[in-house]
Amino acid sequence: MVLSWPLWLSGGRAFPVLPCFGLGELPAPFDWFLFAVALCLCGGALVRVWDRWVILALVAVLLLLGVLDQMRWQPWAYQYLLCLIPMVLVTGRDDRDGLGASLDVVRLIVIAIYIWGGIHKIGLQFQRTYESDVVAGLLEATRGWLHELILWSGHLVPWTEILIGILLLLPRVRIAGVLMAMAMHAFILLTLGPFG
Repeated sequence: MVLSWPLWLSGGRAFPVLPCFGLGELPAPFDWFLFAVALCLCGGALVRVWDRWVILALVAVLLLLGVLDQMRWQPWAYQYLLCLIPMVLVTGRDDRDGLGASLDVVRLIVIAIYIWGGIHKIGLQFQRTYESDVVAGLLEATRGWLHELILWSGHLVPWTEILIGILLLLPRVRIAGVLMAMAMHAFILLTLGPFG
């Protein structure tokens, strides 16, 4: 949230504020106040990991911020929010049943994200985006068979994400899914960073 602070404040940004349900824009200093409350609750959730009231308050503030501006529904924001909600089920550090249930729900959320992410990438539009945004730097730096291999690798991305989701679903091969996910994200960071 700190890295994307203009998203969480209403005034002085280059993109519009889009409130839900016809609500108006939250003026300063109230937007700063809600942003500060959200950051404090994030810190509180780190310090008091299994305090359901801190997590419930954080979920409520994040939902309010989202309703006040649809632009805040970035994938990372709603994915973190979805993963926080089951933590409200945990009554304390010793609540093994609540902890197990909430972790199972979070696992299913992560699995669904990978599977849907893969399904969503099946098609020519993703291949074009992959070539122009993800591996463009590598394509410029290569020729011949390596160039063709990098182009062809875009067709594997959807199926790799679906496979990661399936592997994460199955306890016996979950570690392989975790390793594949780590490798995929390392590749993304490299292609968008130093080689992008």
